[in-house]
Amino acid sequence: MNFLKTKGIVIKKNDFGEADRYITIFSEEYGKLELFIKGIRKSKKRNQSSADLLTLSEFTFYKKNNSLILSSIDSIEYFYDIKNDLEKLEIASYILSIVNEIVLYGEQ
Repeated sequence: MNFLKTKGIVIKKNDFGEADRYITIFSEEYGKLELFIKGIRKSKKRNQSSADLLTLSEFTFYKKNNSLILSSIDSIEYFYDIKNDLEKLEIASYILSIVNEIVLYGEQ
């Protein structure tokens, strides 16, 4: 199993089932990716805020069948100054939604 590592920002998240989550990231090396995080919403070990919107993190993942599975995640920057200001958060969310719509998966 080959592990890949990249820095990226979370631009979208979708909860799946009781404990899992899909996140869409825009990364330096691989462009737009969708990663599956198993058990993040119930696990005490994993840092949920690292997989939150508008968080810059370092992702380690691997490919299994046609899915990308997250192995580990380490936060780099949370952008609290943006998240604590409603107007800035609104603008940032709008920009993230545009990036998500315009950029194709795998496009850098």
